[in-house]
This record gives sequence, C-alpha cells and structure tokens, in this order.
Amino acid sequence: MDLFPDQAYVRLRSRVRGGYLHADEDGVGVSLSARRASMNAAWQVHLVPGEEGVTYLLLHSAAYGRYLACTTAEAPRGHRGNAADLRLYTTPEQQDVLWVAVRNGEHVRLRHVSNGLLRANGRYRRWLNGVSVEHDANTQSTMTHWMVKVIPPREQPPARFHFQLR
Repeated sequence: MDLFPDQAYVRLRSRVRGGYLHADEDGVGVSLSARRASMNAAWQVHLVPGEEGVTYLLLHSAAYGRYLACTTAEAPRGHRGNAADLRLYTTPEQQDVLWVAVRNGEHVRLRHVSNGLLRANGRYRRWLNGVSVEHDANTQSTMTHWMVKVIPPREQPPARFHFQLR
C-alpha cells in the first residue's frame, strides 16, 4: 500500500487528538503522546501477504522491537473495546498483530483481522490518552482516523559529539 511502504518507518497521528501512536516506557502498553521526535513514536512497516490477495500490515515498534497488537482483554475504564499493546511476533499463524490499512480520504483506518478498528480515546476526557481497538465495525467515529507520516531516512548518520574534559 502506498501509505505504508514495506520496511519504511512511519508515525501515526490521531486525526482528532493530534497525538502520535506511542509505545509506552514499560515496553508493553501503547498510548497517545505529543512527542513526535521520540523513538517511541516510530514504527517500522512490515507487509505480509495473506489469503485471497489481502496484504496485512504489521507495525514494529522502533523503541522496543515488538508489534502493535489487539488483545482479548477489555480496554481500561473510559476506553472503548479491547486493549491494544505490544507483542512479540513468533509464528506466521499469529493473528493478534495483523492489521489492514483502509484509506479514508487523506486518512487511514487500521482494521484488525478481528474486524476492530484502532482507536484513539479521550475526545471529551482529554486526560484519557489510551489507544484501544473498537469492535463496532460500523462506527464512523473520526477517533479511528490516523494520519500516516513516513519518516525519511537520513542521508548520513548523526554527527558525533566531541567532549572536552576540563
């Protein structure tokens, strides 16, 4: 898919909240954060061919080496649907990390293979910065809309710092 080039690094920004999909410091949770320049907001794209010509999208956390997943656990209080977190990808049969990108104008919706949509929370309760998977497949909520920003590769490695001891 043109929005998600295979092996590229991307950031996903909530259309409504403006925060970025962010791997939490515990290496397991995911949330929204305003910190765009953080490694925790960078995701490597892995495209995997599926059945009937479907291409699945896996989002690999640049910070923790785990994949964005939908769990069977309920989302925390105040959030909708199931919890989203980071998981290891260990077998090709594993489905909790498989997503399909669905273009919606300038935005994208990430549909999990269980038919849920990745959702930012906290439209009216701004202190809720969690991300969950909503299983109302007919929802038209803009909270499920994401903007994809490809992170361009650096032409050169970052400059080395030289420190002088005094």
